[in-house]
Amino acid sequence: MDYIPDPEYTNIGIITYNNSVQFFTTSAGASGEPNVVFMTDVLNPFSPLPKSRLMFNVKNCKAQIEMILDKIASTFDSSGKYRSPLSTTGSCGGAALRTAIDVLREESGKVLWFVMDIPSVGFGSLKNRNQSQLYNTEKERSLLQCDEKCTAYNDLAEICNNARIAVDVFACTQADIDLASITPVSSPLGGEIYYYSPFNSAEYGEKLHFDVFRDLTRYTVYDISMKARCSLGLSIQKYMGGFGELMESPVQLATLDADKTIAFTLKQDAKLKTDTPAFIQFAVLYTTPRGERKIRVFNYALVVTDQPSNFLIINMS
Repeated sequence: MDYIPDPEYTNIGIITYNNSVQFFTTSAGASGEPNVVFMTDVLNPFSPLPKSRLMFNVKNCKAQIEMILDKIASTFDSSGKYRSPLSTTGSCGGAALRTAIDVLREESGKVLWFVMDIPSVGFGSLKNRNQSQLYNTEKERSLLQCDEKCTAYNDLAEICNNARIAVDVFACTQADIDLASITPVSSPLGGEIYYYSPFNSAEYGEKLHFDVFRDLTRYTVYDISMKARCSLGLSIQKYMGGFGELMESPVQLATLDADKTIAFTLKQDAKLKTDTPAFIQFAVLYTTPRGERKIRVFNYALVVTDQPSNFLIINMS
């Protein structure tokens, strides 16, 4: 937490889950004992506490956040099960994700979703579709596509898109979790998917640590709208990035960070004059972690030539 940029403007909330969703809050005062609140309605999940009780400012509430992390370490055993005589069968990861998104709906932000097992109970539950008999057949491609019977993550993606919320998925799994069905809520909105499989702490623990560190400390902006324009005779065909390929403009993303790259393709629609440069402008409208709305504009003037020898590499076809 000491390395998170703009800590006075950054709030953190912590939610855990197994077959129920657990919310952590603290009593009044800097030394208040952390409390655990259970939400067991995983079919229709909701936040049992107001946002002010679940979110903690990184600068002013560092002690409370550290106490909650210590509480989690003592509350769950090494397998991730809650130390309770109650049954902990199944994973309600979809319900936990939905409640986290609901907490952030009033303002943009980012969810770090740690997944160890396929969501199998409650909202967003999925079935294991990893059928080895489909390998090397025409039907194998269906395993790489969303489960058409589960629209929960597409619905969450729509909510995230409207609220400008990004979801970064940390898949620490030893079995299939149907990433194809989960992906719509992450990558298309500017989120990122980290995949560690088969996960074990000896092999992936250090990498997971530094991936989370980088995710939390790299410079990130929110509520992105970007558009490229060009001079007469050229046109923008499509935009490409971690979100895939988009034809429409402007491109809308929930977040954009220092590790992301955006590309776009140009098409020549008419003959260009060699004595006049071609112009390209790329504008990005975004909100900083301090809540400031800014615009950044890149302008380029490109030399136009009809001599292929002026290029080091050129595809004449």
